[in-house]
Formats: sequence, structure tokens, C-alpha cells
Amino acid sequence: MTKVLVATEADWSRARLRDILEELGCEVIEAGDGQEALDLAVAKKPALIVLSQRLPLIDGLSLAVLLKGAAETKNIPVLAICDLDLKTRNQARAAGCDQCLALSLDRAEILAQLRKFLISLERRPR
Repeated sequence: MTKVLVATEADWSRARLRDILEELGCEVIEAGDGQEALDLAVAKKPALIVLSQRLPLIDGLSLAVLLKGAAETKNIPVLAICDLDLKTRNQARAAGCDQCLALSLDRAEILAQLRKFLISLERRPR
């Protein structure tokens, strides 16, 4: 079972992502702020981190920089919840995020994107 850390400031978005990820067979760990997400990433070593850019305490892009700069978390893929515009996506990539996901998409599209990303994780050499 793939362990995924979901870090968003909004209960509804965590619930939406949890439901989709559990449908895909993932174990979901949840955080409501950037500091909690950082602590859980170090302690739980998830296979994937999905984070919002608007996290309190440590914003999502700063969190991505911290995660990618730390030896114990640098190899964990980070998927950022982004708007669809190119500027936001470029900022996320510059911070070290591996890919962007738009929660504004319908459920089927989010499910398809997450499924595709999880399949690519399984194919990565360890």
C-alpha cells in the first residue's frame, strides 16, 4: 500500500484527496499546516507528498524547498496543488515540485492524474 501525505489548509480538499487516494488503494496521512507536514514527512517517510501552496505556518512552496533540501526527504516526489496558469506551475517546479495538480478539475480527471502519477512511482528505481 502506497503511503501518501496530503497537506492542505482546507478540510474539504484533504477529504476530497483522501477519498480519491483511498480509492486508488493508498494509505493517507493528513496535515493541516506546513510544519505538521514537514514533521510527518520526516517521521512517516511517505512515497508521495501532495501539498497546497497556501499552507499556514510554512507555505507549500517553502515546504517543497525544505523537503527537497533535506537528505531524509529529498527523494520523495512532491505534487503541488496549483492553479492552471503557467506562472503558478513554473513557481511550483522552481521550488522542487515534481508535478502540479489542479483541484478545480472534475473528480474523474483528478483520479486519472493521480493514478498516472502513482503508476510512474511504482516504475521508479528504488
